[in-house]
Amino acid sequence: MTTLTDLYNPLSDDGVASMQRTCNRADVPMRLAPAMSALTYTPEEGIERLLSCLDKRSDKLHFGLVKLMTDGSIQGYTARLKWPGYHDGSPNGMWNAEPERLTEIVHRYHQAGLQLHIHTNGDEAIELILDAIESALELWPRADHRHTLQHCQIISHAQLKRAARLGCVLTCSPTISTTGATSTARARWVSNAASGSNRWPRRIGWASLSRRIAMRRSPRWHHCSRRGVLSLARPPAVKCWGLSRR
Repeated sequence: MTTLTDLYNPLSDDGVASMQRTCNRADVPMRLAPAMSALTYTPEEGIERLLSCLDKRSDKLHFGLVKLMTDGSIQGYTARLKWPGYHDGSPNGMWNAEPERLTEIVHRYHQAGLQLHIHTNGDEAIELILDAIESALELWPRADHRHTLQHCQIISHAQLKRAARLGCVLTCSPTISTTGATSTARARWVSNAASGSNRWPRRIGWASLSRRIAMRRSPRWHHCSRRGVLSLARPPAVKCWGLSRR
């Protein structure tokens, strides 16, 4: 392992200074790529803050990533799901900001030329962000933007194909992509207990291979070694948590 990330960092003055001191030490054998928490600031403030950090970059410290939180998690009943929702009739999940505000944030950071890493667990949240990215690309075309949707606990094949067409990257949770016993048991528990067993077939990422969606496996270090993350990217690059491996 050579590169780590912090996927929800406010990039405060003290925090940035601490990262500089730590990463630039000769005895620290890693690179760090923090992603700024978008909801901490207005879009104007966040863009200004992130751009001000760019001249603080070094070989072992990378700035330029933005993290946006849309919904919660399926197992916590806080993910935003499309119909029919949760199998036991529980209320739909939560938005971390109004959908209109989330769309505006995507537009503003895309226009500024920055890369977004967006927490999307439920298929309703995924649909909202795909709509936002598509409209942003119509207004401000940008090749190889690589905006990334993270987790994707429930995602339809239509959404997978749309994400590929829009040039997005997906880092999917192990509950979707792995076949190890631990991950599979957890995936079935999440599916049956929260979203309903009828949605289980929608959670299998491997079927996308037959639909010519490029998929790559890469490590996810804060889970046990038997688990992994399925990345959707355009070859030859492999995208994993905001970092590109070639």
